Order: sequence, then structure tokens, then C-alpha cells
Amino acid sequence: MRAPVTLIRLKRRHDREVHKSTLMEERALLHLH
Repeated sequence: MRAPVTLIRLKRRHDREVHKSTLMEERALLHLH
């Protein structure tokens, strides 16, 4: 029963990292324009 919770936590951390990198990319693009 612990597995789903771990997967959800991993997914949340992954989503946060993806969001962070997306923000960095957007900031870089804004800086270029």
C-alpha cells in the first residue's frame, strides 16, 4: 500500500523540477528577446 504514495511523491517532485526548468527556459527566452 506504500507504493502509490511513493509514486505520487516522486511525481510531485518531478513536476516541481519540470516547472522550475520551464520557468528558467521562459526567463532565458524573455532575456533573449
